[in-house]
Amino acid sequence: MAVSSAAKSLRSIYQLKIILSHIRPPIWRRFLIVSTDSLADLHLVVQIVMGWTDSHLHEFAKGGERYGVPDEDSPPDMHDESEFRIDQVLKQEKDKLRYTYDFGDGWDHDLILEKIIPFETKVKRRLVLKAAAPAHRKILAVRRDTTCFLTPSPIPITPNTMICLIGMANRSIQNTLI
Repeated sequence: MAVSSAAKSLRSIYQLKIILSHIRPPIWRRFLIVSTDSLADLHLVVQIVMGWTDSHLHEFAKGGERYGVPDEDSPPDMHDESEFRIDQVLKQEKDKLRYTYDFGDGWDHDLILEKIIPFETKVKRRLVLKAAAPAHRKILAVRRDTTCFLTPSPIPITPNTMICLIGMANRSIQNTLI
């Protein structure tokens, strides 16, 4: 079944850059994600590309609005991140979103929408484009057939590829870009 051009235009690829605040030398990642993915999906991708273990609370914030996983202890103004798409919060290039992970240690990150790329179903895209981090962080790609390989360059992502970071194999997610 062919997808109409109107339906295609509803979805784009976002090139995001995430920067860990107040750290020198800077630690950052540049990656791609589908604009219609939820903020909950973005949280999972951030956990993977930054090497976090998803073992602490987190929230997104922009313009006085807060998004996270609401529970009985959450502030009353907390929106459910699973109910908001990325393109509802980041609408144009240079828009920023604050991501806080681990409220005790306060790991604050700035997410910046660098580029909006047209979505094309037949184009293979790389999820992680560039990174600056401590040397011990190596990127690992895992295929569904469980064959693992290290790659010193950006990872080519296909529909049959999942990504994870070394030490986080149990936290891998299926690629949703293609």
